[in-house]
Amino acid sequence: MTSAVLFQYFSLLSFVAGSDNNTKCFDGLGCIEISEKWYDMSRPINLLPLDREVVNTQFLLSTRDQFVATRLNLEDSQMVQEAGFKGDRPTKIIVHGFLDTGQEVWVKDMTNALLNAEDCNVIAIDWGGGSLPLYSQAAANTRLVGLEVANLIVVLVEEHQAEAGDFHIIGHSLGAHIAGYAGERIPGLGRISGLDPAELLFQGMPGFVRLDPTDADFVDVIHTDAESILMGGYGMEQPVGHVDFYPNGGEVQPGCSLLDLPDISSITVEELGASLPSADTVGRHLVACAHNRAVALYIDSIRSGTTCPMVGHRCTSYADFQAGACFYCGLNGEACASMGYLAKPHPAWSTAPVRMYLETGAVAPYCKHHYLLQLHLAKPRQAEAWVQGYLKVNLFGDKGKLTEYNLTPDAHFLTHGTSPKFLLSSTPTLGAPSTLNLSWHGTFTLFCTYCNHFLWVNRVAVTQHNNVGGLEETSLSLCGEEKNGLGFSDIRSGTWKLFFKQCPHS
Repeated sequence: MTSAVLFQYFSLLSFVAGSDNNTKCFDGLGCIEISEKWYDMSRPINLLPLDREVVNTQFLLSTRDQFVATRLNLEDSQMVQEAGFKGDRPTKIIVHGFLDTGQEVWVKDMTNALLNAEDCNVIAIDWGGGSLPLYSQAAANTRLVGLEVANLIVVLVEEHQAEAGDFHIIGHSLGAHIAGYAGERIPGLGRISGLDPAELLFQGMPGFVRLDPTDADFVDVIHTDAESILMGGYGMEQPVGHVDFYPNGGEVQPGCSLLDLPDISSITVEELGASLPSADTVGRHLVACAHNRAVALYIDSIRSGTTCPMVGHRCTSYADFQAGACFYCGLNGEACASMGYLAKPHPAWSTAPVRMYLETGAVAPYCKHHYLLQLHLAKPRQAEAWVQGYLKVNLFGDKGKLTEYNLTPDAHFLTHGTSPKFLLSSTPTLGAPSTLNLSWHGTFTLFCTYCNHFLWVNRVAVTQHNNVGGLEETSLSLCGEEKNGLGFSDIRSGTWKLFFKQCPHS
């Protein structure tokens, strides 16, 4: 069914329902029209927004001088100044999504984190009157809220000496698309950060329907719940920014399963009141944990980004990233970037969408340190052409250790004479690697008594990033004790082998 046919069909429904046309105007803001371009198989429903008085968009300003949010009246210029807005400071605008309001705990947490990080104006958008109806109506209301946010910026620029380039809109879920609607009306808007933009009615649609890279000078996006809506996912998989980050593949997030709910069995009576998770907390975990993880990651990137940034790596897929195929950052750092608050544009990202992958933890601080381990397998005369089995590693650095790390969760084929790569991630930093233990466990083969009993290793190379910008790389090549590092090590199935000497030829 073409968009024209869909448009005619739903226009007929609107006519039957008593609607005179497909346009609705709002005093001082402009008009919203529904044309055939807004219809598609992925967006068969288009409604007009509710009345402005019903959506009741509010602007809540917080500054370092006034942490208690003040509701702005844009028609009262003196009131805006007395509330503490200063046009010479950068302005952060936070936009919530479906079923939320501007009073959510995460909105307040993000506001406080931003104010602690820099001297700025923080304006939380509260459109709770428009986010609480059925999803199809809430999605329609985003177009009106986009007009409201755009008008807010225009007033602050024209009457309070602000600059469009100093505005940064941070939107979650439907709020990400609101940011896009506002940005398309503000030439030179500085930045939009989309936190798991909503999928339903937006995925696969043209750029004017959803968030897209033209909506600001820099658009960065975090995808955390990108499974299909049919599989329970709420966020988009489609890249919609200059750079799109997919932590843990962007679909399933650690700590979001039913098994990860807080254990209340051991809570005492005295602790009961303060320790039990609220019904809202449990509900969010069960229904939208991965969708809300984008918010948690962003807040953590504000609080901990300078000490432990979450560094993404440009890659074609999460599987390739996990296989160690995308570890290096490029000659000019174009293949790595910090996710979240510290993300910055790169000239190399001006053409095709840039996908960045990384791994994060289950709880804050979420950052993980990535290490690339490359086995340089030997091929002596007595070695089999290939073996099958499991690898584990203990990696020791000058600041920590990683033990019993499973390199191959499933039985893995290894070909002697090749150099397979493996990605390791660690929540505590290990510092500079110095020593490692490698374990090989060959799988049983019915038709070959001695198959898979030995893995022959020439040396092991470990490469790390400094995790601050992801640009500086250091590599260490370790050998075993055989022949003073000039030969190879044979690892018998079921045993560990120590690699501790820097190879002479590395």
